[in-house]
Amino acid sequence: MRLYALQGQRNEAVVHYERCRQLLWEELGVEPDEETAALLVSTLAQTLGLNLAGQVQPEQQVAQFLHNRDLLLVLDNFEHLLAEDTALDILHDLLQEAPRLKLLVTSRKALNIRAEQWVALEGLGEAAAVSLFIQAAQRVRPDFAPGAADREAIQQIGRDVGGMPLAVELAATWVRLLDVTAIAQQIRQDIDFLATSLRDLPAR
Repeated sequence: MRLYALQGQRNEAVVHYERCRQLLWEELGVEPDEETAALLVSTLAQTLGLNLAGQVQPEQQVAQFLHNRDLLLVLDNFEHLLAEDTALDILHDLLQEAPRLKLLVTSRKALNIRAEQWVALEGLGEAAAVSLFIQAAQRVRPDFAPGAADREAIQQIGRDVGGMPLAVELAATWVRLLDVTAIAQQIRQDIDFLATSLRDLPAR
């Protein structure tokens, strides 16, 4: 993980961090230390195009960089860092030091800080999920025309993935190899079945 960070591969470092965090918790019942959570600062700096250098603490350098800027900063999948008080402290300090900064944070759990304005995002409704599945399926198999049984299976897929648009689209890519009922069965057995080789989908 440190090697990834030193090489400037911040995204890979954060992914590796999450894997380590899960293993530490599952095997030892402990969380990573503050130094590991500090990867958040270096990832922010890289995203902002800020070269961290000198004796000033990295967090303070980021805060100074943001101080007079009107900026919306998007932090995705932040639930991975919620076990770290340090990560939340960093957000709090940035908001204090950079009053014109706005943060858009996506997380499966609430941050539980005073500055938070919580907006719950719901999955697609049944009809919308079915429509999205069909559209996505027809992109990879133009002749895809679901019958009544297929539509029932698509509705089940939508329910099983909580109506999440990305999950619905990933499920639809499998119509090249499997019928819809088989796709639904595979998802029920293992959600990790929703893998893809598509290069332009967001990492989630």
